[in-house]
Amino acid sequence: MELVVLVASLKFFFVEGGEQFIVGIQTAKKIGLKETIRITIAGISFATILFFLLFYSHALISTRWLELALVITLYFFAASMFKEVLEKEHEEKEFD
Repeated sequence: MELVVLVASLKFFFVEGGEQFIVGIQTAKKIGLKETIRITIAGISFATILFFLLFYSHALISTRWLELALVITLYFFAASMFKEVLEKEHEEKEFD
């Protein structure tokens, strides 16, 4: 079991972390390093607050409700990104 956890954690560290690193570099090139650092600090602060809020609120709110809220949020954002990709493809076909 520990081997599975190790492999999964390495996958998330290198694949997801690498992807975010590349996005961060591209963002810094587009909007500037100073603005990117501000956004990063705000994101880390928000994630830390959210972590502790959710970690210690499981006594107040059922874990199942938190999981349901997370799933709904993730599906909403995935659907909105999917819709955006389809709209871009449709616009590109119109121009061809």
